Amino acid sequence: MPKVFIRNYLIFTAILLFCVGGLSYLLMAADDQISESDDLIFHNHKVIIQAEELNSLISEMLSAQRGFIMSKDKDFLTKYDAAKAQTSQGIATLSELTQDNNSQQSRLSELRQYFTDFTKQIEERSERILSDDPKQILENVGKIDNLKNNISRVNTDFLAEEYNLLEERVRDVKSQKGQYFWIILVGGAVATILLMIFNAYLLNIQSKRTAAEDLLTENEAVFRIAMEGTNDGVFDWNLKTKQAFYSKQFSQMLGYEPEEFENNFLDFSEKIHPEEQEKVKEYIDLYLDGQLSEYSNTFRMRHKSGRYIWINSRGKLIYDKKGKPLRMVGAHTDISASKEYELRLQQAKTHAEEANRAKTDFLAHMSHEIRTPLTTISGAAEILLQSKKDMDEKKQKLVSVLSASSITLKDLISDILDFS
Repeated sequence: MPKVFIRNYLIFTAILLFCVGGLSYLLMAADDQISESDDLIFHNHKVIIQAEELNSLISEMLSAQRGFIMSKDKDFLTKYDAAKAQTSQGIATLSELTQDNNSQQSRLSELRQYFTDFTKQIEERSERILSDDPKQILENVGKIDNLKNNISRVNTDFLAEEYNLLEERVRDVKSQKGQYFWIILVGGAVATILLMIFNAYLLNIQSKRTAAEDLLTENEAVFRIAMEGTNDGVFDWNLKTKQAFYSKQFSQMLGYEPEEFENNFLDFSEKIHPEEQEKVKEYIDLYLDGQLSEYSNTFRMRHKSGRYIWINSRGKLIYDKKGKPLRMVGAHTDISASKEYELRLQQAKTHAEEANRAKTDFLAHMSHEIRTPLTTISGAAEILLQSKKDMDEKKQKLVSVLSASSITLKDLISDILDFS
């Protein structure tokens, strides 16, 4: 997978996790706050219910005590004791529920004192019920009513504060729910905007990549047309893996289809003429070692038909970041026709040189054969010319003509041989 895809995927994942994580954290925090407020509201409801039960329990105590006074039935005392125990337990429960509220604890302490006095007065009245003193009974009733009113007053103040606290917490919950809604809305909007920005970034990269791929495809098409036009076979050798790429023209140059040609350096080297394999390998090694400034070599390769064709190989090294040879890219050209023409020219030159040597030998032989009798004739003419005094005038003329003609013929033959 290309590194750019991995990088974009990691960036997208990081943004998505950041958005989801941040939004989840905010939602969880808001949900915890709302849950905590709900728990407090539920706590207020429990306190209010427990406090409202106190008034009914006080009334129930008074009702049970009056029933006992009127009927002397001890079942009313049992109801009284049960109501008293519930009231005492209720005050203890309220004290536990409001232990973190100092003002409520103060009210409960006052309420507990009034309740103690209230029960004491009720129980004292029960003990004095046999007394016939109306004044004492009326005084006791007044104290009991006064204590009941004080209990009711303190409990009312207690409930009022709890109701106020409840309303305040209800308002807080509504406010938190509104904040919860805005967190969801803003968080979703931010996450959407971030994803849209990154999506636009990806689309921009993709458009550039598409444009680059289109340009590369166009360049490859131009390069392919150029290769097909030149009939050169392109090769690309990976010097580390020994794998190779050979173009269609490369394999067809040797009579093979692309799928018949193995994509490795070994298959190429095996098709080189046996007499030239070592030389070609040494030449390549010299170029790879940097002892040659350029790679250009001519050798023979075996055609699929069995014949050998002449190849002109040219290449260029590609180096990695450390300056080590990484790949070698080049082209092969079939120069068999020009090589055959060169061989024919060489043969023609050889034949011409042989013909020239034959001509030279012939002229040298002819020069010897012609000059020898000519020299003899010239020498005889000179001898006759020296003794022409003993001859008559006609012979003297003939001897002079013979001497002059032999000299002229000798110079003419020398000029002809020299020109030839």
